[in-house]
Amino acid sequence: MKEKRAARAEKVSSWATHFSNGEQVRGLFAFGDAGHSLISNKRRIEILHGYERPGSGLRRLLISLLEGLGGPPAGEDTRRPTTPEERAKLQQKSTKRTIGWIRACWQFGDWDSIAGQLLVASQPKSRSRFDSYLAVTPTKLLVFHVLNATRSANFGSAAEANWTIPIQQLTWTRDSRDKLNDGGLQLGFADGSWMTLVAAAVHGFPDYGEVFPEILPRTQPIPPA
Repeated sequence: MKEKRAARAEKVSSWATHFSNGEQVRGLFAFGDAGHSLISNKRRIEILHGYERPGSGLRRLLISLLEGLGGPPAGEDTRRPTTPEERAKLQQKSTKRTIGWIRACWQFGDWDSIAGQLLVASQPKSRSRFDSYLAVTPTKLLVFHVLNATRSANFGSAAEANWTIPIQQLTWTRDSRDKLNDGGLQLGFADGSWMTLVAAAVHGFPDYGEVFPEILPRTQPIPPA
């Protein structure tokens, strides 16, 4: 098992180096869907074209039939806070440890904000299974997605990057995790927006605090804009 984890981490690391044009990768985090900030299927960007998993064509046909019969819709965007008043309230409540406030403080900013663009990049759609990663280099943050084939030997045979910003646009970070492992890595940006990723360091890479030495603890509120 350790050998498998190490082999996968090595493939992910090589993709991170590739997408960062050979820069040193200081931090590498795997993350899942931001389940408290869902976006509609029509807003999701398709990635990894040409890597269709077995049975996906039949699955799409069944979904189409169900929707035509009045089944579950493709979904709508979850409303996100965007006004200065909402930001001030979230900043004030960001240290509260109730599930409601943790989820309310998950993300701030409209679709054109840096956080809004990260939200879209973090929740793409694909006809293949994939894993998502955030890489941190001395000059940039970038998000990329790695093909996770059914067979372990094919893991990482393809990947696609779909978001990057200069590191100077990152103005603060915050570790909002608690003992129940709610929360995650909060990234605050120069335009006043922020985004939370449920992120864990890839095998062999450091955790939040080593990558971001000035990271705020969850006991400190989200900084002002």
